[in-house]
Amino acid sequence: MERRRAKEARIEETMKHNAMITKTRSLAVWENRTLETIERSNKERRIREDNSRRQAEVTERQIKLNELYKKEEKMWREQIEQIEKKNNSAESRKEYLMNKARALQEEREAYRKNNVEDCYRRQFRLACDEARTRDSKALQELINAEREIQMQIKAQNNQMQAERDTAEEAYALKNSLAAFEKEDAARAANIRTGNSKVEFKSGLDKQIIEKRFRREQAKEKQYLQDQNELDELQAAVEAEKRKQQEIRNAARDEGKCVQQYNAESLIQRQKHAIKLKEQDSLLLAYALKQEEKATLFEAAKQQDEKMLNERYKSYLDGFEKQKEIDQANLNAERLCLENRIWDAKDKEQANQQKARQDLAATVRAGREYQLQQKQLNQEEVQRQRLEEIRQIQLEQNTMNAQEAEKLAQRKHTYQSHAAALKQQVLDKRKTNLVEKQAEFLDAKMQRKLAQDHELAVAKESGVARLYHPLKSGFWYS
Repeated sequence: MERRRAKEARIEETMKHNAMITKTRSLAVWENRTLETIERSNKERRIREDNSRRQAEVTERQIKLNELYKKEEKMWREQIEQIEKKNNSAESRKEYLMNKARALQEEREAYRKNNVEDCYRRQFRLACDEARTRDSKALQELINAEREIQMQIKAQNNQMQAERDTAEEAYALKNSLAAFEKEDAARAANIRTGNSKVEFKSGLDKQIIEKRFRREQAKEKQYLQDQNELDELQAAVEAEKRKQQEIRNAARDEGKCVQQYNAESLIQRQKHAIKLKEQDSLLLAYALKQEEKATLFEAAKQQDEKMLNERYKSYLDGFEKQKEIDQANLNAERLCLENRIWDAKDKEQANQQKARQDLAATVRAGREYQLQQKQLNQEEVQRQRLEEIRQIQLEQNTMNAQEAEKLAQRKHTYQSHAAALKQQVLDKRKTNLVEKQAEFLDAKMQRKLAQDHELAVAKESGVARLYHPLKSGFWYS
């Protein structure tokens, strides 16, 4: 009983746990679907807002464009009305509009040309490191010269200030000594001791020493400032030198890259030339091989024709021999038949003279018929043989014509191939000459461009510009 209750309790607990899991899963699915619905609605709302904003911007641009179009249309109508008031005829109005359009076109063309030239000039200066280097050097030289002038002026000012300080010190010392003498005389007159004089003199000497010390400190401070300025100037010069060295190194590296590229291009061209030579040699070998094959084929053909002629001749010889054999057989058969008839006639001559005569006539008639049939058969056989010979001759003539045509075609093909090879050789030579001429002209053009570039750089740069307008000051960046 307790086991059953424990089992039922476990089953009930399991069912509760499963129900809780199912409920939790359903709740999670509902929350996920709700979250997806909210995200989808937010996305659709953002899309609608973006579309409405874009539509509003498009509508605003359309309204502005319509207003601008109406404004321009109104302006043109006013101008046309003014023109119509001034010029009554259509020709004069047309001429006025054409002149105005032509003037506007010329103005725009001039502005375009100036703008294009200015853009090309700026592009040249932006892309020209030499111009920037020359301008930097000129500016650096100007700065160094101005700095030297300033240092000279400053040294002169310091010297003048030192002279003024010395004069002031001498004047102050002179006045102090005069005052001291007056005071000493007064004190001597008043019978005072010389202690006060000694104290006053020591105080005056102390003031002079302090003033000299301050002047030395000022000079040392000024010297330190000048030394710092010189160090800064030296650092700027060193930085400029390093920059120029980096530019030269970059140019040298670029030159090495260009030289390497040219070497690789030369190697590629040499490989291409070798490949073309190999192709030409292969084509020549192929042509020689084809010509050799054609020669062998022609010899084999001639041998076949010779064998065919011998076979035809032997066939004709056999035909004549067969004709003689047939004639001999015919004569033998005729003789045999005649002997047989004469033997029968001798046997029956005694008793059947009339029968022998009839039989002889019958036999003679049959023999004549046989001879006629044999003659006709021989003529038919002769005609068939002649027809066969004629057909063989026609076929032989056709074959000879076809072979002659094929030979002519092969000869034409070989000639065309040889002409093509010669033309390829000539074209190759011409191409090499054209390439050499192009290389020569290219080198000449490069020298001319280098000279023009140096002239343009010398013309456009090398001047220290201390003022740059807003539209042309950015090229130093």
